[in-house]
Amino acid sequence: MGPTQRRWRPGDPSWPSAEVWQDLNQAVGGRLSAVTSPLAICAETPANAACMEVFGRLKNPYYIGDTPALTQTSGWLDAWTSAPSA
Repeated sequence: MGPTQRRWRPGDPSWPSAEVWQDLNQAVGGRLSAVTSPLAICAETPANAACMEVFGRLKNPYYIGDTPALTQTSGWLDAWTSAPSA
């Protein structure tokens, strides 16, 4: 068995700085995107029109499939919560 690989996470000392990410984004022609959950707006203000629009879009499986932060399932009740990962 080979050496163990460690996965770096945001906040770890070896996680790239914002400047390094920006340089990488420029190197790949601006094709990097920050993955944020469209449901974050609902956590901030659940009863606003933007939140209602997100829930309307969640009925479309193509919207779910085309949004990197979403999955086809939200998890089992109280077992886990789907969330974007770095």
